Amino acid sequence: MTELKEKAEGLKDKLVLKVKEEYDKLSKEDKKKLEGKVEQVEGKLEEVGGKLKEKASDLLDKIKK
Repeated sequence: MTELKEKAEGLKDKLVLKVKEEYDKLSKEDKKKLEGKVEQVEGKLEEVGGKLKEKASDLLDKIKK
């Protein structure tokens, strides 16, 4: 594993731990609100990912011509 990848993994692990710690402090109502927001973000990420995939495909088609 490269040094940069190792650093990224370490930072990710620290971030996940911190998020879990803060999540445990939330009330049930706040957790439900947060979960709703997470679902919205996931949907948006899927939408953006689909658009990126389409653009990349279009670009590859243009390159092949």
